[in-house]
Amino acid sequence: MPQTLASDKMALHLRDDPTCVAALFILPDPVSLVDQGEQALIVRTPTAASDPMIPAAESCRRLGENLHLEFSDARCGASLQIAAEGESLCFSLSVRAEKPIWLAEWRLSGLLCDEMIVPALGGQALTSEMPDGVELSFKYPFWLN
Repeated sequence: MPQTLASDKMALHLRDDPTCVAALFILPDPVSLVDQGEQALIVRTPTAASDPMIPAAESCRRLGENLHLEFSDARCGASLQIAAEGESLCFSLSVRAEKPIWLAEWRLSGLLCDEMIVPALGGQALTSEMPDGVELSFKYPFWLN
């Protein structure tokens, strides 16, 4: 079942398939920042940093005012909770695995931005001039304002 979560300034719309992000809005702008987006979790351990676990999204349901997504594969399971708090959408992740977790990433594809300034990279601007297929990963939090 499609799910929507909105804060005072942002709105996230998921399709029936919990990996599909239908839209992401910065309100009151009616133009979505995502086109046919997909979300994924990537989990890395210290001994297998280049062999990540990519658990599949299995379900999305509403728990009170929050969205709760469950992910799993043969090596790990994860619960992602998304809450609307004030102007923000806040993400909380819990990962269960046999080995210690080194890094967990939330990936969102399909962003429609001409430019994004990433505070965690010293204010570096990422632009639409980046070649298709190029990815940027970093382990610090960032805010989409």
